[in-house]
Amino acid sequence: MGKIHNRVTIVTELENANVITNSGPHYAGDVFATAMLSMLKRVRVLRTKDQSLVQYAKKNGPRGLIMFGIGGEFRIDKRRFDCHQEGFEEHYSDFMKLSTAGLAWRHYSMEILSNFDCPLQLIVEATMEVSHDLIHGVDASDQGYSASGIEMSVSEAINLFNPNWNDQNQDSDVAFLQAVSFAQKILEKEIKHVVPVVKAKSEIENMIAHNEGEFLYLPMYIDGWEEYILRSFNPKAKKLLYCVFPNLEGEWNVQAILGSRDNSGCKRKKLPTAWCGLSNVCLASLTGVQDVISCEADGTLVRSRSLAGALALAQIAISS
Repeated sequence: MGKIHNRVTIVTELENANVITNSGPHYAGDVFATAMLSMLKRVRVLRTKDQSLVQYAKKNGPRGLIMFGIGGEFRIDKRRFDCHQEGFEEHYSDFMKLSTAGLAWRHYSMEILSNFDCPLQLIVEATMEVSHDLIHGVDASDQGYSASGIEMSVSEAINLFNPNWNDQNQDSDVAFLQAVSFAQKILEKEIKHVVPVVKAKSEIENMIAHNEGEFLYLPMYIDGWEEYILRSFNPKAKKLLYCVFPNLEGEWNVQAILGSRDNSGCKRKKLPTAWCGLSNVCLASLTGVQDVISCEADGTLVRSRSLAGALALAQIAISS
């Protein structure tokens, strides 16, 4: 049928295609849009620059044919995702226009994320996170915005798969498939990173909502907990001074919470100065908590062998 790679096949006949996009050197937007669709079904791509064929495909193409970055239309009802035509006005909140990647992500993200065990109530937030982390940058490149940093962008990495001018093998279709495979891995990794993040944020928000007092107890360690506390709009979050949670060694930590996201050295309330740098018998004698292990010299963290000990330490620190 054609060149095949990881659920994506290049076909040469319109009747065999379910996607049509540009031939020749590929763009990151078209590559990522194809990668997105391949997470939902097998993709058979016809790559062409023949405008007469494109116009014919609009009227007589196979049922359900999808157009990525070609055809001069953005119409969800017709599954046409192009951003190059006059009058195209789909844009982000910063007024940058979307490219093929952004258009496809807006349309397919809910279905894709549901396949990654993302709860329905968190899909909108997860969609926005993936867009912020990855898709927005791809669209920026396709819309002609240069990368802001010195590091290579994802779009530039995708472009590396295009053949060089002096390559003896100038097979742009193979290059496209290789780029799609790379984009699939990036998109999958990003989604697998984002879904636990939004789940964790939701869990922390729920705990804050049901919390009373000036410390937050986490029955399990949740990566990023402090960031979620600092980002929370719940007034209860602003009152939290410490967080109590288990560490990887099976102990319990009481950690002072940052005063703001902009100042990593400023805590809302450090642990008592008299505890700083002490451990074991000396610290147990001072606090009256026999399970205590040690307190960091900077007053940011104290450890206990038991949850009861950690809770007691948090209460003492609040009252001191």
